[in-house]
Amino acid sequence: LYESPGGTLGLLMLQLKILVRAISSSIGLASAGTWTEYLVDFHPF
Repeated sequence: LYESPGGTLGLLMLQLKILVRAISSSIGLASAGTWTEYLVDFHPF
């Protein structure tokens, strides 16, 4: 299911994390940033 860190899934997850961080920072939701960091812990690239 999961590919290597340089695989397609890794790139998609990285883009998703960057997108969520940008949205959460623009909206100003601390909770969104918290669960984004939670995702980072479970998907180390």
